[in-house]
Amino acid sequence: MVYSTPILKDFIATEHFSIWKKYVHATSILSRKIISVLDVNIADDLLLSFYASAERTYGEGFITPNFHMSCHLADAIRSFGPVYGYWCFSFER
Repeated sequence: MVYSTPILKDFIATEHFSIWKKYVHATSILSRKIISVLDVNIADDLLLSFYASAERTYGEGFITPNFHMSCHLADAIRSFGPVYGYWCFSFER
């Protein structure tokens, strides 16, 4: 995901690229092994901004239940710690 920003920069429109950068930045913060409260807040703000921009640009149908669930990631991290310790993404993919 991190490599997608330099690769896509010249291939997609500036508006779409700025939306994508918010998502990449947020997920790179949230997937850290160690994460501070400030980092959680920054990532949460980035995700909310990403969703607002995506909905405005691509329409309401773009926002799926999975997007909504990730709006609660900041609360989960505050309660249980970094997602690195309890996500099953590597097994589920």
